Amino acid sequence: MSGHAFPDFSARRLGATPAREPARERAREERSHAADAEQGEEAEWWRAERCRAEEAEDRHAVPQDDYFKRLEAEQEKHKCVGSMLIVGVDSGGSDDESEPDEEPEYTAEQILQLRHILITEARAKALEKADDFCSCGQSAGGFAMFNTSDGNQICAGIPKEVQAALKKKTLPERFDALFALTHGLKNYDFWMNERQ
Repeated sequence: MSGHAFPDFSARRLGATPAREPARERAREERSHAADAEQGEEAEWWRAERCRAEEAEDRHAVPQDDYFKRLEAEQEKHKCVGSMLIVGVDSGGSDDESEPDEEPEYTAEQILQLRHILITEARAKALEKADDFCSCGQSAGGFAMFNTSDGNQICAGIPKEVQAALKKKTLPERFDALFALTHGLKNYDFWMNERQ
């Protein structure tokens, strides 16, 4: 047996926590309460959405009309330049991408599956910047060609881009930069195959 002393973790296993400074503890609790309140508001919003969708279905109304009216109202309220569909509805049809003859009617349950991210001006700028990085400056051209050098450039640049995003001053700026980078890397996924 060596002369090293091992720490006793029994206090942690029993649920004891080290004493914290009162100001730190208070700040942690305030953040926790703020997060709980935010989650509570979001849960309440989704419950209200579910009720509205069910009521619309009961009245034989078109639930997507109500949904998109509320989406547009939120865009105006937050001065957004648009929105981006993050989670859509599985149409259950074929992979044929031709335009359907008429717009399909969705059920209230399908409408509740939809998820959009509101695009503010700052978020739009972050998306443009990330697309420029992820396409090696070819995003505005409409037609792009990539090679191994481009793939290597993206792979080498990702850590720097992530660090730059994490160094942003505010949480919304960090979210916008990381969201835009993720979206760009997913959109221009050539870099996964065109690299050495």
